[in-house]
Amino acid sequence: MNVYHKITLEGELKYSDINFSVFLQVSSKHNLLRYDIETNGERLTEIERLKLLKMGINQFAETRVYETFLEFREQCIDATLEDYYTVLSKELSYDIIKDKLYEFEILTTEVELRHAS
Repeated sequence: MNVYHKITLEGELKYSDINFSVFLQVSSKHNLLRYDIETNGERLTEIERLKLLKMGINQFAETRVYETFLEFREQCIDATLEDYYTVLSKELSYDIIKDKLYEFEILTTEVELRHAS
């Protein structure tokens, strides 16, 4: 298994009753992307784990897509969805990348149509 990132989720726990370190681990095994919550042996309910997993993936995706946007902008690259996918494909799924690009309005439908033609 290749571990790409291990990210602390302390901010997400600020208003919860969880008082131990929780991490989002991004890895791949056999070319399949995997996200998991690591608690260093502490127990979470399934609901807590799923909520933290969802929040962690969202936070990770927002961070990686925006970092990549800044890198492209710094290099004066007018990047397409495929360019973002090429850079981020080992860390994020195509749908997550696409959703975040549209959410941040980095890409719009008219930009994608212009690049497709």
